[in-house]
Amino acid sequence: MDEFEKVEKLRQRANVSYEEAKKALEASNGDLLDAMIYLEKEGKTANTMSNGEIVVSSVVVDGEEKKSNKKTSSENGEKFKEFCKSSWKKGNENFFVVTHKSNVIIKIPVWAMIVLLIFTFHVTLPVMLISLFFGVRYSFMGEADFETVNKAMDKAGEYVDNIKDEFNGNKEN
Repeated sequence: MDEFEKVEKLRQRANVSYEEAKKALEASNGDLLDAMIYLEKEGKTANTMSNGEIVVSSVVVDGEEKKSNKKTSSENGEKFKEFCKSSWKKGNENFFVVTHKSNVIIKIPVWAMIVLLIFTFHVTLPVMLISLFFGVRYSFMGEADFETVNKAMDKAGEYVDNIKDEFNGNKEN
């Protein structure tokens, strides 16, 4: 399909002037679907609602219909709200556990550990690392499957134990 045919097809489909259609095609490197989306974002098509929400539209390119499926802001808001609810629920059902010689020292919800790491990572991470040398171990427990993460944390503890053993072995020689 040559440039003139694309401009005409876009002009008819989007109900815009020849100049607007040509500008949209140039901005989208000749791709009809991208040009349609460009025009929708600019608010120049009949498919854009008065409140700025973009509805589903389609463009036929070489006999094949391609769709632009943009979600409305209210749908995105609902998805974000559901994500926050499920994250909060999972954060309360799962726990970060600190143990020393098989005795639980601290058991806090995962969300509390995340907040602690976000705001005090510069203190929390070094303390956690150093405490490994004193036999403190970390794990997660709860509704979610933490087997892989807990195995990795166990390996970190074993690695620190090996470092301590090597250091003590060199110290004795």
